[in-house]
Amino acid sequence: KQRDSIALNDLDTVIINYMIATYPTDTLRNAWLNKDNSIVIVSQNGGFFSTVFDSEGSFINRKQLFSPMVPPHQVKEVSEVELLTEILTYLEVSYPDYVIKNSFEIKNRGNKTDYLLIIDANLTKYALHFNGNGKLISTKTIR
Repeated sequence: KQRDSIALNDLDTVIINYMIATYPTDTLRNAWLNKDNSIVIVSQNGGFFSTVFDSEGSFINRKQLFSPMVPPHQVKEVSEVELLTEILTYLEVSYPDYVIKNSFEIKNRGNKTDYLLIIDANLTKYALHFNGNGKLISTKTIR
């Protein structure tokens, strides 16, 4: 069974207030409810971050998922069909039952393209960073 996406406007007020007070320049991108009822929020503030809260809205942790600082206008959400074949092949081999929760195309300095994917595989969320040729750069476990 997949964990559920949460509409950003449905997030608990405690969580929204925490994000506004603690990370006022973050742009919230997506949120999900985990099997343990914790909540993962992916946000952008130059780089990308995951912030995790427990079911009561208490902060658990925050991780940087993608470090190059890029302005929001250089980031575009993309669908699975827009991803490189090399990326999809890597996912199929490494995470056979993966579900893409979110994927971003990021234009860096010199118009170099990177991709950041948030996937759900075997009840764990991962952030995967690929270069413009579809080569994996890094993998980070979110929760």
